[in-house]
Amino acid sequence: MKNLIYIIVLTLSSLSSAQEVDNRKAITVNGATAMKRSITGYKAKVVLNTDQLSYINPAYTSLEDLKSGYYKMLKEKGFDTSKFKEDALAYMLMGYQNRGIVLIYETQDENQIKLLSDNRFGGINLTILKQSTFDEATHQRMIKEALADAKTNAERLASAANKKVGDIIFLSERSNNKVLWESYSADYEQYFELTVSYELN
Repeated sequence: MKNLIYIIVLTLSSLSSAQEVDNRKAITVNGATAMKRSITGYKAKVVLNTDQLSYINPAYTSLEDLKSGYYKMLKEKGFDTSKFKEDALAYMLMGYQNRGIVLIYETQDENQIKLLSDNRFGGINLTILKQSTFDEATHQRMIKEALADAKTNAERLASAANKKVGDIIFLSERSNNKVLWESYSADYEQYFELTVSYELN
């Protein structure tokens, strides 16, 4: 019984505190700054598929022939094919009817990725991803920049309503993933974002 009373009192106290915050006049805005990431690695997924091999590359009649021919071409270009990792399960999950395999290659050397990208082969499907991230110092710098942008946005809105911006009462980072995998060719601008609530005076 005592425990039940304690829980009820604690709940009422929490609701009272929340109501005090909700009753304050506030303004909520977003703040943003350009995302500052550094590329830290690359991943290539090479799919060897024999479904339509007789039409796409008739010189090769089997998975073994296709793989051998592809490796031979890459080696002649100076690529180290021993770095490939085979993933037969990944190919099975793709639902192709005929034999095939997935090759995975990971590196920090962009030149090797460019070599793969520039040397296509019939019966081969190549997908390249790049990994980017930011360190803690960059993270803190982006937070400060986004906060400054949020303050500017809040002051602009408050001024239109003849109000003044007070202290921060709520601050949230908006799903800014530290590590990001995206298409190798992606070049769109990304933003680091915060949501900020200020007292409105």
